[in-house]
Amino acid sequence: MKSGYKILKKGLHYLGFFAFCCILFSCSTTKKLKDNELLLDENFIINNKTEIANEEIMPFIRQQPNRYLITIDALNIDLFPYHLWLYNSINQEKMLRIKEERDKKYDQINVRRIAKNEIENQKRIAKGKKTKPVKLKDKTALTWRENWVQGGEPRK
Repeated sequence: MKSGYKILKKGLHYLGFFAFCCILFSCSTTKKLKDNELLLDENFIINNKTEIANEEIMPFIRQQPNRYLITIDALNIDLFPYHLWLYNSINQEKMLRIKEERDKKYDQINVRRIAKNEIENQKRIAKGKKTKPVKLKDKTALTWRENWVQGGEPRK
C-alpha cells in the first residue's frame, strides 16, 4: 500500500514539473511580431565629443527598449520581458468584443432599473416620501482583461 502511494506521489511531482516546464517554454514574447520585425534590445548613443550628456539626449529618442523582469547590468544580461508578455497575453480584439457585449448588457439592465425606479418613486411620492436615486451599472469600470493589459507595455 505504501509503495503505491510513493509511486503516485513521485508521479505527481514529475507531472507538476512537466506542466511547469510546458507553461514556461510556451510563453513567447515575440509571437505577435510580423515578418521582418524585431524587438529593440538597447539603444546606443554615439557622442561626437559634444558637451551634451547622454542622459539629456535619452528623452528625445523615440524608440525605447521594453523593460525586462530580470536585468543584470554587470553581465549585460536581460531575461524575460515580463511587461511585454503581460500586454501580449490578452487578445485585444476579444477584449474589445467582450467589453462591447458587457456594455450592451449593462444598457439593458440600466433601462430596466430606470423604469423600475420611476414606478417606485411614483409610489413614494403618492405616500409623501422622498424619491430615491437610481443605481446604474457602471460601464466605465475596467474589465479584468483591461486591468491585466494596463500592467504591461506594448512593443516599443
